[in-house]
Amino acid sequence: MRVFQVFLVAILLGVTLRAASAAETEAQAVELLGQVYRPQVVHSEGRTGWSLSDPEVLRLVAQTTTRMSWSSDGETLYFSGSVRESQWRPGSPQVRVDGNEQPAPGRLLGRGKGACMEPEALLFALALKPQSRGARVVAMPEVPAPRLEVVAGQRALRIPLASALRVQPTRLRADTLRLRFPGCAWAGSQQTLVRDDVQVAISEREGAVLMDLRFPPNWQGEIRSGRGLTEVLVGWRASFPPIRAIREVTSLGFSAETAASGVRVQAEGPFEYHWSFDRSTHRLTVDMPGLREPASLPVSRTPQGGWESFRFRPVGTSEQPVLRFEGDLAAGHGWQFVEGESTPGLLFLRSTPTAQVGSLAQTGSSATAGYASSRGVIVLDPGHGGGDPGCVNRSLGLLEKDVTLDVALRLRDMLVEEGWTVLLTREEDRDVSWRGSPDRVELQARCDVANQSGADYFISLHCNASVASARAGSSIHWFKQADLELARSLEFALGESLGLGQDGLRHDGFYVLRHTDMPAVLVEMAFLSNPREGALLGNAGFRQRIAQSLAGALQEHVSGRYAQGAEVPGTVPR
Repeated sequence: MRVFQVFLVAILLGVTLRAASAAETEAQAVELLGQVYRPQVVHSEGRTGWSLSDPEVLRLVAQTTTRMSWSSDGETLYFSGSVRESQWRPGSPQVRVDGNEQPAPGRLLGRGKGACMEPEALLFALALKPQSRGARVVAMPEVPAPRLEVVAGQRALRIPLASALRVQPTRLRADTLRLRFPGCAWAGSQQTLVRDDVQVAISEREGAVLMDLRFPPNWQGEIRSGRGLTEVLVGWRASFPPIRAIREVTSLGFSAETAASGVRVQAEGPFEYHWSFDRSTHRLTVDMPGLREPASLPVSRTPQGGWESFRFRPVGTSEQPVLRFEGDLAAGHGWQFVEGESTPGLLFLRSTPTAQVGSLAQTGSSATAGYASSRGVIVLDPGHGGGDPGCVNRSLGLLEKDVTLDVALRLRDMLVEEGWTVLLTREEDRDVSWRGSPDRVELQARCDVANQSGADYFISLHCNASVASARAGSSIHWFKQADLELARSLEFALGESLGLGQDGLRHDGFYVLRHTDMPAVLVEMAFLSNPREGALLGNAGFRQRIAQSLAGALQEHVSGRYAQGAEVPGTVPR
């Protein structure tokens, strides 16, 4: 009997040693955004997993926006993250994700310090999508669908991130903003989405998620926060001309008496309006900036006067109200805008059989009787001049003062054509104050040109320089809160769109920004000290492109955009 007991102990010890040997396997390499982690592979309950107490696993979790914790009874493991939340129970084939039960991609094994998770389960809980690349697993943070929210009274799209990374924005067109999420994977199944007025298209290319956000005509998207944090907040604002006066709406809607004329909009004064027509849905959208909505907004869900349905709704803010009309045209119908010539602020939105109307651009702008448009006054400040050459590229024979003046003169001509009143602090190679004046006197003289003229905007043009010739990129500098909106509008005018680097927005206390009374920005167009960008700045055609990009961005900031698209039924009788 004694011999049998010893023999049995030996067998059990051998089993234990073999199990321990099996548990101590090699580490598995996992890469997250360029960082490599090596969690030890362990075996438990016949499955392979990673120990949740492994320092490498804890380091991986810390690099995400998800946190894990056990319930007080130790029976549930919680993962709380900005992309998803999940609850796991040991050994269960199910997992609760955002409140809903679904099959688990892997198992939680064990409890407490001895717990481990199968790799697929842990990566799912952290909102990371695995991709095998040889012996290494690449964990790609998932990018979820944008969430529509109201932030500080304004609509916005919030995109949470599974791990902190730098999102790369690019403006593809005036109405389209592209967000590039490097090293990420799309979390959804749909490639196209609609969020309020915004059309979202998603694609994956070269190890990155590309999210194209297309905004309605006359509206422009902008990143409001989070380019390098753990979420991206994208808002959109109207690019109409500045609202001069807020008008109360005195009459609105459709009635039998006005059926022949159409849907009536009557305000207490003249107003501007901007329209767009979607040919696929036959919907006409008309935005009327400056009109404050009345207490009740008419909505018609039954066909009336050639409209299958229509509604009014506010889309602006309390400080910048915008009243929107959305009307679905009946088959075979176009539209007309009929303005009351003798009644300022009166507009009829009429649906008429196509054969009875002319053709109108797919998007455009007009105004009711009595409305006078004006672009305003802008001061352009070509940096340096006279005895101050600014930075110098000796190998190319380029002086900053010459480059800034040339771009300013080109930009002036473009803006004048658009209806601006444009002033330059200098129109030739000279000091604005006097030759040899102290820097403060010279800079104040430039501010005086803007302040004394009552200008609406001030833009100072410069070229950057560095002792490190590799430094490159354009940047937009602002100081006052009033500067920020203008700076955001110009942020993407240069940079990648012109083949330059992009340094983005910079909050700086430059003298001309601190001592001007109106929205002001300082534009560093590119690095004159960089061999490639210096050569570009020396090219007249490239300087023309810089001026065109800045002019276009300014127009988007203050003006409705007149489309050159396809013609559709409609007319604007005057």
